[in-house]
Amino acid sequence: MKILFFLDTFPALAQSYVLNQITGMIEKGHEVGILAAVKGDCRKVHADVEQYGLLDRVVFLEELPGNKIVRVAKGMVWMLGRGWKNPGVLGQSLNKGRFGRTAGTGELFYAVVSLLSGKVKLGAFDVVLCHFGPMGQLAVSLRELGLLKGKIATVFHGYDMSLMPHLYGDDIYRLLFARGDLFLPISENWKNKLLSMGCAAERIVVHHMGVSPGMFQYKRREIEKGGMMRIVSIARLSEKKGLRYGIEAAAKLLRAGRKVDYVIVGDGPLKGTLVNQIEEAGISQAVRLVGWKNQRELAAILDESHILLAPSVTDEQGNQEGIPVALMEAMCMGLPVVSTDHSGIGELVKDGQNGYLLPERDSEGLADKLSYMIEHRQNWVELGRAGREYVEKHFNIDLLNDRLEDLLSDTPWL
Repeated sequence: MKILFFLDTFPALAQSYVLNQITGMIEKGHEVGILAAVKGDCRKVHADVEQYGLLDRVVFLEELPGNKIVRVAKGMVWMLGRGWKNPGVLGQSLNKGRFGRTAGTGELFYAVVSLLSGKVKLGAFDVVLCHFGPMGQLAVSLRELGLLKGKIATVFHGYDMSLMPHLYGDDIYRLLFARGDLFLPISENWKNKLLSMGCAAERIVVHHMGVSPGMFQYKRREIEKGGMMRIVSIARLSEKKGLRYGIEAAAKLLRAGRKVDYVIVGDGPLKGTLVNQIEEAGISQAVRLVGWKNQRELAAILDESHILLAPSVTDEQGNQEGIPVALMEAMCMGLPVVSTDHSGIGELVKDGQNGYLLPERDSEGLADKLSYMIEHRQNWVELGRAGREYVEKHFNIDLLNDRLEDLLSDTPWL
């Protein structure tokens, strides 16, 4: 098969789950291309980006200017200078009644300009695999205009199923639902949301993101009585990751005299806020932000840790997680996990069996559960083993890529 991965950003350290699919399809011998709306930071990338030469496979659309005045002015210049090439298509790309928000923001217009200008050259693909709903919407719009060829499958993850409908209404994907060929929510939770939004049930298949268990070495998690419990969170520093509640829980433990070391891996808009919270609580010696790390560095940090904490929440705008891949990686390595009953997390973490789930925003409950775990260290090995086994069975990227290949090649929609 010829498969085009259509992404919002590439490369993206926080989207290792997409990388796992791309390299998996390459390993299976498929011809893979990458189309991205935004060029990510190429200075720090996962090793697979270089190993598979993925930057040589990617082409980028004209980036949509953030400033609306610049966006309109640049668009007018293009319309006057290049509109003669295909005025009908350029004009239709601004038709909000036909294409919805994608046309209203100018995103579709800029994509059309990219394709008509010759800067982005795409052949025909068997499948265009879009990650996140807005990219699926853009893909079907481009196909409607005759600028993209191939069946279109869309993977729904998190913000696209929570924040976008919250901000723009449940009909935001009207065209995508009508013209898209296959819909792949990463959780049963998102499948139910798609159904409630009017997506056809016969074109929905739940398809989890996953990790390769062979890349993560299992280890029994044990400490001596009175030893230091090392907690780690791996997350973008944004509101929906709930890290403020993890820090509050750590502060409660430290005030109670518990020996705890808490490392937060990641970067993002709330970095300054979280640094201030740590400093004001006087816990800088025990709670540290260490920035983004690549997969090899993450594995080393997880190897040295005892517990993974993922205190996810629904943010003020309604934005939610999918199922964090960091949880899967930690469980593969035998770490017991503590998380929240949020979005699809309960499809991975089974409370009391392979980890623990608390209500959102319950820092007191998080602290109590972590304290309980200190007192019941003998349970860690059993929790860790159960977590590893669950990921191997249900979130194994090798098995999932086999299934994805079947979905993309053998199902009637192709």
